[in-house]
Amino acid sequence: GYKNTKAYQINSIIATIGFFCVRILIIPFSWYYFWLQRNDAYELTNNSTIFYTKVMLLVLMDFQNMSWFNKMYKSTKRAISYKIE
Repeated sequence: GYKNTKAYQINSIIATIGFFCVRILIIPFSWYYFWLQRNDAYELTNNSTIFYTKVMLLVLMDFQNMSWFNKMYKSTKRAISYKIE
């Protein structure tokens, strides 16, 4: 099948590295900027329920991104282990 090709392995590696750079490495920076602007975000809604809901959604999205990356990493590891003939 196509999973036994060099192109599949290279594509899997590039996709995993790209996902890591775009979705995982950005997490600390996004939380840093959210922290800097927390007062503005709260004043915009003027409602603590909406503000804390937003915080919880951001946390859940970060966990979702880490879960997706974990699946991609395992898939890439599996793809690299295939022997190409």
